[in-house]
Amino acid sequence: MTKSLTLFAPSIAKLFPNYSSWNDLIEFRDKANTIFQEHIKEHKENFQEDCSESKDFIDAYLKEIKATSNPQSSFYKERGGNETV
Repeated sequence: MTKSLTLFAPSIAKLFPNYSSWNDLIEFRDKANTIFQEHIKEHKENFQEDCSESKDFIDAYLKEIKATSNPQSSFYKERGGNETV
């Protein structure tokens, strides 16, 4: 019952984080975000703009970020990097 509270009533689950598994959800999100950020950092270090084919999704996304100059785009500069995760 308490785990379903997190899914169906997150605002109430935040009031009782230890009983609703809200803290577990936040911890999982943070760990996943750290893993994704490590992979993205590795891709940025090894990124080759002149390569015609992307190795994977992250390379394709980084290529689009580099090519975008429209500030309204979700790929624009840091916004693009944040959207990757």
